[in-house]
Amino acid sequence: AGHSSQALDDALPQFTSYALRHFHDEEALMNTLVGEDTFVRIHIAQNAEFFSKIRQLSADRQAHTDSDTAQALVRYLHNWLFQHIATTDAVLSNKLLEQYPLLATR
Repeated sequence: AGHSSQALDDALPQFTSYALRHFHDEEALMNTLVGEDTFVRIHIAQNAEFFSKIRQLSADRQAHTDSDTAQALVRYLHNWLFQHIATTDAVLSNKLLEQYPLLATR
């Protein structure tokens, strides 16, 4: 149990820290898009939901085993990968490339 607990102690703050940097950079890019206010609002709301879920998992650790928390985290990140990154982030990429075609050459 000690290893699982330490792994979660390390992983949850790392996810939060990485996501903060990534979402900040992503938001800066989104704010350059012209005519995409609705998309940007939805995307930012999805990012906020990510933080809410990670905070919830952290706060709920006392009520669940480390194994249950780790499984919930892996499930959530798996869903995030396929539901957000593969869809919303892909749309963002396409919108950025449409408005800034030179990005494709980098």
